[in-house]
Amino acid sequence: MGLLAVQAAQLGARKVYACEKSPATRSILDSVVQENGMTAIVETISKNSLQIDIPQDVEGRVDVIVVETFDAALLGEGIMASLVHAVEKLLAPGGHVVPHSATVYCCLMESFPLVSSYWLKSDLLSNLIGLNMPQMSVECDDLDQYLTENLSTLKWRPLSQPTALMTISFTDVAALTQCLNGFSRTISVMADTAGELHAAVVWFELHLAGDVTLSSGPMPSVSASAATSWRQAIFPLRPRDIQPQSNVQLEMKVSADHLRLTEAGILDPILEAPASILSVSNDISYHAFYLEGLRDILSRGPIESVLVLSHCSLLLPLFLQSKVKVVLVHVVNDDDDDGDALSDVLHELVDDNVKFIVDLNVDEMNQYGVASVDLIVAELIDTNGQLRKGVLDHLHSAKSNMLKPGGHVFPSALSIQAAGAECQGLYADNYCDDSALGLDIKISHIVHSYSSLLESDIRLGCCQHKELTEQTTLMTLSLEEPTTALPKLMSMRREMRIQREGELTNFFIWFSLHAANSEKTYCTRQSDSINTCARLLHEKVKVETGLVMVVNCLFHASFVDVRFCSLEGQPTDDRFE
Repeated sequence: MGLLAVQAAQLGARKVYACEKSPATRSILDSVVQENGMTAIVETISKNSLQIDIPQDVEGRVDVIVVETFDAALLGEGIMASLVHAVEKLLAPGGHVVPHSATVYCCLMESFPLVSSYWLKSDLLSNLIGLNMPQMSVECDDLDQYLTENLSTLKWRPLSQPTALMTISFTDVAALTQCLNGFSRTISVMADTAGELHAAVVWFELHLAGDVTLSSGPMPSVSASAATSWRQAIFPLRPRDIQPQSNVQLEMKVSADHLRLTEAGILDPILEAPASILSVSNDISYHAFYLEGLRDILSRGPIESVLVLSHCSLLLPLFLQSKVKVVLVHVVNDDDDDGDALSDVLHELVDDNVKFIVDLNVDEMNQYGVASVDLIVAELIDTNGQLRKGVLDHLHSAKSNMLKPGGHVFPSALSIQAAGAECQGLYADNYCDDSALGLDIKISHIVHSYSSLLESDIRLGCCQHKELTEQTTLMTLSLEEPTTALPKLMSMRREMRIQREGELTNFFIWFSLHAANSEKTYCTRQSDSINTCARLLHEKVKVETGLVMVVNCLFHASFVDVRFCSLEGQPTDDRFE
């Protein structure tokens, strides 16, 4: 975003070329360069670096090439091809690449929260639904590459010492070309701790100059001078117990733009599904809520046909197929591939009485001899903690056109809840502080103008924070009325009482699902599979115990927002924009 380009100019570079092909990021880069008075020195190039030529784009070979386009496992984002081109075509003889080299490391790890996202707990789920789940291996479809995690927010422990996978010089064209063309090798990693093997975690160290090294590692490094913002790459392995001195043989495959680690001799999975689907399918409390509610409805009278608005659960159609004559499954699939993946996996598991429909209309239902349904079951919340895009519109359409008079909807209601909190780490991750950079560069207000203040996919249990207010229900939406559509826009004010003094940085937002005629609820705040959202304030607000805070809550389609309005009658500027 211009930081390195401006810094190079300030340090005395006669000419700096900043390459950025993304129009949005290019706009930020141009603003930063202009704000810091460097337009005469810094020239931006709106191209992929592979397209840069002399003299069309740069006046001649350059003395220094600075690169930071590394992914969590180092080799992604086309970095090898970019470096080969840059060193061969653009770097002057005797020139430097910063960083000049990198070392990639791995270690074995155990993480029970992580394993739930890529391995189906068939035995536990069979007991829960009262059916025999197929004995199968189901792993997430990211296994051909990797997952990314910030292990500082995840419960895990290493089962081995770090093992170096490879060191590569970024000025060695032959070594770069070898990575580009691809190679493989077997790496032996020895466990030094007993545990359950779940994955191999991979990170890297960038060697900049002299003793200056940056590490993306999950543990303190002796050689690294500073930590970085990169996450770690997680390569899931087949879960099994290991003992100290056990050797695990890992097959490392390097190709043009990625590094892959698998356990040597382990066959590919039988079925695959995205991590979000497996994570929810392994959530016992999530399915206990749904199954108890459905059993209660099924016990009240005959249910012949059911429509499931699904996006992530393998269990609901499996459970219902043994209870009713026809189960129609409409996979809510708005702009992602999870719905297609869920359909593919369910097609392998369900019986003939489960049918898949693409559109929510009677014409498509009629081909299965079903004119209307007795029950609609809806999955509403995405694993990132937000309402599933479009799901309430799908639900309204299904209720209006497909539900029998006196039919049921489950869940019966949805509550939106929030609490004000102090979370300095989350605030720091989303706000740029010029003074904290230790550089004479103006960048924060430009970056903030492009920033989103709504964060999702937060693991609340791993996020260090202090709740300052009581937990407050902002609104409850009834889902049972067969024809009543939810308003497209709802805005209302709510009061929150301050319970602890501190600096208010954000609101955490979560949901509760309710069952009719029962006190049973499912709260995503305590979920094993669904994370939490946070709405950050523009500026921190100091609050004291006993005061009352007024917030403005906005609900629009599937979007929920909370804004700080006033504290004891004192207005602020943190309004809806």
